[in-house]
Amino acid sequence: MKLVKNIAIFSVLLASTVVTAKQLTLNDINPVVISSSPVAGTTTVDPSINEITVKFSKEMMTNKMWSVVKLANGHFPTVSGDVYFKDAHTFVIPVKLKENTVYAFSINSQNKRGFKGVNGKTAQPYIISFKTKGKA
Repeated sequence: MKLVKNIAIFSVLLASTVVTAKQLTLNDINPVVISSSPVAGTTTVDPSINEITVKFSKEMMTNKMWSVVKLANGHFPTVSGDVYFKDAHTFVIPVKLKENTVYAFSINSQNKRGFKGVNGKTAQPYIISFKTKGKA
């Protein structure tokens, strides 16, 4: 009986703590990359594709405050035109890729934080890496 009483007291204390805590909203959470094309980690990317797309979880500021970051010792795609937002969630990088090459870059980084949601929160860094196919 004493154990049941102690559990009941603990439950009341826990419930009161949860109720008094600030409610988390989606606006409190930083944007994240939810998809990319090519998909990060893919090893059979067609080198003839002419753009890389990055989709964010939230509406983003689209006024040229971007950080596409080259990684040390990684190949960076040749950018073949102006980068842009296709819509408030989708960033596009026009590229020219080589065959049989591993590419790696980051959307934002610890020091470069240009991608931001319309709420002003910085997008979490996200590494995109993939390998193009060689000749068949």
